[in-house]
Amino acid sequence: LVVNSPYLQTELAFSHKLANLLQWTLNTCELSAPSQPRWSLGLLSCEGEIEPHTVDGLGLWRYRVHASCDERERRAWVLYFHGNAETRAWNNAASKLYRLTRRPYCLNVVSFDYGGFGDSAGSPSEASVIADGWRALEWVAAQEPTAVVLLGHSLGSGVAVGVAERLC
Repeated sequence: LVVNSPYLQTELAFSHKLANLLQWTLNTCELSAPSQPRWSLGLLSCEGEIEPHTVDGLGLWRYRVHASCDERERRAWVLYFHGNAETRAWNNAASKLYRLTRRPYCLNVVSFDYGGFGDSAGSPSEASVIADGWRALEWVAAQEPTAVVLLGHSLGSGVAVGVAERLC
């Protein structure tokens, strides 16, 4: 039923309107300016040194590697694909991603919102979220990493596999 109905796929499978409602009502920081915290109920997080970027309407955060890591440790990257009814500021993921930037991991981490989620333009569909993931990966590749790990949660794991499939 969901597969045969684009409306149901968009509204139920992605739950982006719920994610946006939570983001805007419980927002601890601005997605486009994460260094400007407002208040917190513990559901959303802007912890760490975050650089906001926009790539063709796609909202993206880069968590900078912690200063305690030396230069040769800073070349690997993680591209994180969030689940449905989430945004890149969802605390459950954001706090874990921040920890990946510190020792012993010392990873650059990028998280982004699919079209229709957070402040990213567009509306989600199976094809569009994979295209958004591909654009985020292209942005990461332009940073000249030594390695990139695609890390997905829930819906995001399917998107990560869709992006990885395009690499083959």
